[in-house]
Amino acid sequence: MMNNLSPTTNNVVNLNNKREDKNLQEIVSAFILEQRSENTKSSYKKDLKDFFNYLGKDFNTISIEDLINFKRADASHFREKLKKHYNYLSIDRKMFTFKKFYRYLRSNEYNVNPDVFDFEKLATTQQVNSRGFLHWSEVNMMIKHARLERKGHIKALLIEFAVKTSFRLNAILNLKWKNFNKINGVYEVTVIDKGKENKASIKAEMFEVMKEWLGYDGDNEERVFKIDRNTVQTTIKRLVEKLNLDPNGNRNITFHSLKKCGIAEAYILSNGDIKTITEQGNHSSVTSLNYYTEFENDPSKKVSLQIGEELDLDKLEDMSKEDLLKLIKESDRGTQAKLLNMMKDKD
Repeated sequence: MMNNLSPTTNNVVNLNNKREDKNLQEIVSAFILEQRSENTKSSYKKDLKDFFNYLGKDFNTISIEDLINFKRADASHFREKLKKHYNYLSIDRKMFTFKKFYRYLRSNEYNVNPDVFDFEKLATTQQVNSRGFLHWSEVNMMIKHARLERKGHIKALLIEFAVKTSFRLNAILNLKWKNFNKINGVYEVTVIDKGKENKASIKAEMFEVMKEWLGYDGDNEERVFKIDRNTVQTTIKRLVEKLNLDPNGNRNITFHSLKKCGIAEAYILSNGDIKTITEQGNHSSVTSLNYYTEFENDPSKKVSLQIGEELDLDKLEDMSKEDLLKLIKESDRGTQAKLLNMMKDKD
């Protein structure tokens, strides 16, 4: 009798699992659809895609067993992986998404544990409360979406110009074509800001694009960016909301965040060279740079941890070319820039 019932019992279990997984797909969709704004829906969908991809699944193949078997140690490992691709504020937001998703599953009587995502925030209070720091990847998205707006060519170029020069908004809005001077194949830009002369350089290609899209007619006394201050600030606020860059309202992203992004890129690309950072930020001293580099306040990355330690390079010798290239591509921008500069020096 037992042998006759076993296959039937297994079939019933498998059938129940299939039904449960089908219901799970519907619940995942419902969780996303129940969010109020389209931006939040889009962000949650992307967050869950990252999570499911980490589990080797997608929206159609994820199973309840995958979610039930996901333990605290798995969540810790996942969070470490995210650090290679996202800033701390973004990771904190994603952890909030996953915890909220697990709570939603539990409210639908799935036996999952939301507490596996209950981590202390990675972003410090200083990072949260200061004028919001933007990564270049986020600014790049802002530029692309700005192009789609009314007067999009002006807005997109202004955002890009603001990051690459790290000029303040007043200086940019008062900028005239006569402030550009071609030297050694690039254009040096000179502005007067707070009574002080500031300089930056842009590539000739960018200058040509600016002339074409901003309507340069040969009058060097004309303003470069014919747009008002309020429109610029409103545009930044709208793009932040549209791209869901500050879902919890604590990043305090303003136009000044573009200046911080430029200084952060200088920090990364110069491998922390103080002179380069000071020049990019148009500072006369390094005292105020602490304000702009708080994004690096990560104890685990302090150089003091490496003092006196020998570097073990033996592992590199055992790596294949493909693995070594993959390692370089997954490295931070600073490491990649340093390697490329070393290659230039050898040419």
